Amino acid sequence: MERNTDNHLLSQIKQGDAKAFDSLFYRYWEPLFSAAFARLKSQDLAQDVVQDVFIDLWKRKDSLVIKRTLEVYLFTSVKYGVFKAIDTSKGHEQLQDTQLIDDFGSDKILELEELYDIIESKLDLLPKTSSEIFRMYKYNGLSAVEISEITGMAPQSIHNSIQKTLNFLRSELKEYSPLILFIFLNSKF
Repeated sequence: MERNTDNHLLSQIKQGDAKAFDSLFYRYWEPLFSAAFARLKSQDLAQDVVQDVFIDLWKRKDSLVIKRTLEVYLFTSVKYGVFKAIDTSKGHEQLQDTQLIDDFGSDKILELEELYDIIESKLDLLPKTSSEIFRMYKYNGLSAVEISEITGMAPQSIHNSIQKTLNFLRSELKEYSPLILFIFLNSKF
């Protein structure tokens, strides 16, 4: 296994190697912080979210199972953290004040993590390329042009793939709260 790859560092972290953890931390701190800050617009909240992700990674190092890449795991964890921060922030209070949540019936609104898991399971039903493009777009905040450079596909093909995936998800998730789906499907995290 090549040294300093994510998999190598993760293997070392699972053995309690603090230096490997530090290497991983410094590798991902800035992009994770940038992703969180772009959504939260607060340095303190963004730092808290990213710090919590790394604390959780270290605490769970012995039992951690990563289904995809470590990078996807970290960005997904940050996205969960952003959802939680938004949920407890002023934005959530404003939504309650305007009674948008009550208009859709609170019994239909899932916990964001549960909805996120459902969306992930639906993405797993799609062809691998379609789901990867969607994840790069939503989770990593990459543009169609950036994704086309990575995949070698034309930018229009990337746009088409993202739109098809969005349509698929809207269809598959239509029984859930329109408000939550609107927020998730129409914003990048």
